[in-house]
Amino acid sequence: MTWGQCRDSAVALGGYLASILSQEENDFVKQLLNTAPVQVLFCNIGGHERNGENDWQWVSGEPWGYFNWNTGEPNNLCSPPNPGCENIVQMYGHTDPVPPSGTWVDGDSLTPDQAGVGSFVVEYNCDCPHQGDIASRPTGDGVIDVFDVIEEIGIAFSGSPDIQDPNCPKTRGDVDNNGVADVFDVIYLIATAFSGGPIPVNPCVP
Repeated sequence: MTWGQCRDSAVALGGYLASILSQEENDFVKQLLNTAPVQVLFCNIGGHERNGENDWQWVSGEPWGYFNWNTGEPNNLCSPPNPGCENIVQMYGHTDPVPPSGTWVDGDSLTPDQAGVGSFVVEYNCDCPHQGDIASRPTGDGVIDVFDVIEEIGIAFSGSPDIQDPNCPKTRGDVDNNGVADVFDVIYLIATAFSGGPIPVNPCVP
């Protein structure tokens, strides 16, 4: 697939081509590309030139600051030469030692990614609008009520109280943030559901 087809496929999957804003994120994606059975040569990520040479942007709209170009990149080198043709970002994957895995190269947005067979990395937003709003997954129904209390009771006494919420970077039932889902979380939700007070904070926001 071309970069544009990968971009559209990522959106169809409910996410977007990955934006990499730090060395930590870059290392995380690099690990994904080097873990069997994936192990691709390189893949498409969400960087692209929007308005001209070296005007790099992320499809997510996040600020462009961190970058990890391979030596000599971006070079806008196409075959045959075509100024402006290499206008998207790809990451080298399973290529150690040369070029270094995790480094970036500018690629041609109109040419299918033959070496990576149209590989791409999808990033998803953390989608958990209210801490404790756990009964209506994945996004909740916007209120904390008796249904959330019932769900919490099931989690806290399930024998697997550390069950992870796939939409949040935390334990699903740990609504009081003490590291475990237990009876205190049930009490916390009961108090919240019938207090008439504010909905607890979004756990996706540090």
